[in-house]
Amino acid sequence: MLILPVSAESLSETVNHYQNKATELAESISIQKIGDFLLSNIISHSKELSKSFFIALSVIVISSLFTVIKSSFKMKSDTFELITCCVITLIVFSPLTSCFIKVQEHIESICGFMTSLIPTCVMLHSASGNSLSAAFMATGTATVISLLQTIATALTLPLTNAMISVTAVNTICKNTNLSSLSKTLKSICLWITGLSFTLFTGILSMQSVLQAGADNLTLKGLKFSAAKLIPIAGGLVSESMKAVINSIGFIKSVTGFSGIIFIIYAVIPPLCFILMTKIYFIILSAFAKTAQSDNISCFLEAMSGIIDILLAVLISCSVALIIILTLFINSTVTL
Repeated sequence: MLILPVSAESLSETVNHYQNKATELAESISIQKIGDFLLSNIISHSKELSKSFFIALSVIVISSLFTVIKSSFKMKSDTFELITCCVITLIVFSPLTSCFIKVQEHIESICGFMTSLIPTCVMLHSASGNSLSAAFMATGTATVISLLQTIATALTLPLTNAMISVTAVNTICKNTNLSSLSKTLKSICLWITGLSFTLFTGILSMQSVLQAGADNLTLKGLKFSAAKLIPIAGGLVSESMKAVINSIGFIKSVTGFSGIIFIIYAVIPPLCFILMTKIYFIILSAFAKTAQSDNISCFLEAMSGIIDILLAVLISCSVALIIILTLFINSTVTL
């Protein structure tokens, strides 16, 4: 355990600085600011996706017209349907690739941010008397963040990419039936995401509770010893210790809250893009079904399912890091 030696004046200045920072953070999460940021992202991503959407819609309409002509003249050629499937696959590939890139960049960004924040968190843990929490955060939390990033970017996303290839082949090649393989890959991705999120956050939560309890007992013992063993000034020492720890606890809260705000604002742009892409696939699938292009409709529904996996990876990683910061904020010892 380490309690940093600080003067009353410097500690007061630091607390005042963080009070101003807390006010700024409170203003940054107002409903109006978040709503404006959300709306601007939705509008910009809608414009970005509109070109691909209208091209795909045009292809589906042309395919529908050709289907009507083919049935009227009793034509049996499937060449145009094959070309349509290939074109739709190429059109869909562009927004899907952007979704993958945005998810990977977001995960790398927030994991890098959390890794850079760990030394500050360790210092504040130590200064506030959370010696066990500081020791674990220096190693355990860094390991958990690294594993979350590795599982998401090196395992789940490549499996999802393989699922896209399998679904595309299944759509283009009528003689193959790879739907069961595609469903298996989807189940594996969702299970990996769910298990990693549940296990890591569960382990962190249990360890934080145990460490906070042990740190509380240690500091209460020190406070009692200071009050009883140091003549006259013992009570003053213990009360000073309490004031310092409470002040550093406030600084910890502002630091952790800043990290949470960063993650929330960082997740909004990729989340909006992925949600708009999913809506784009759902609308196109509905048009394809109306136009009796069942093969294209099934393909677009499968792509919508892949978007669900990307959403799960994006949200689970963000929420896991928010939970880590919340545990950091709530680990302040009580005297």
